[in-house]
Amino acid sequence: MEARGISVEIRDGGHSILTEVDGQAMPVSLADYKARLAAALLAEAPDLASFLAQWIEPTRRSELIEQLPEAGSAPERIRIVEKMDDFDLFDVLAHLAYQSPALTRQHRAELFAAREAEWLAALGQNTEAVLLAIVHQFVANGTEGLELKDIFDVPAIKQAGGINALGEHPGELVAEAKRRLFAA
Repeated sequence: MEARGISVEIRDGGHSILTEVDGQAMPVSLADYKARLAAALLAEAPDLASFLAQWIEPTRRSELIEQLPEAGSAPERIRIVEKMDDFDLFDVLAHLAYQSPALTRQHRAELFAAREAEWLAALGQNTEAVLLAIVHQFVANGTEGLELKDIFDVPAIKQAGGINALGEHPGELVAEAKRRLFAA
């Protein structure tokens, strides 16, 4: 079976993924594939805190993903095979390597809003509305949705007050909200 360009075999023993082993394309059990991916991630980020620190910085995240098997396509393969379309790759990887509970993008956003309600309220109603609108972009588009170049042109964010509602240091405020979102 092939889905989104990823070859998966289903045998009596379970799923296997066609991957390169010692320069040869061969099927690997899903369990072995996941173990290889987890080991590669742990070699780059030995704990959840270091993974989070790398994840929230786009350049560091790209470098981290490139170090993973299959030139970074392995996490997407796991997401597809495990039917985790509603999960951000952050949660796919955090669950796999650090046994962190896997949260859907929607659930992570809801936890952020609940756990950070006091922080958000202290920022003021307009700032809170903009940050929650930005977090909604995460729900719709994952991590990449938080980093759109034209994020402040998104109608819901503009309607909430846009970049002006974030004060003098909007980049720092958005980065802090992102850190808190992934720490939720």
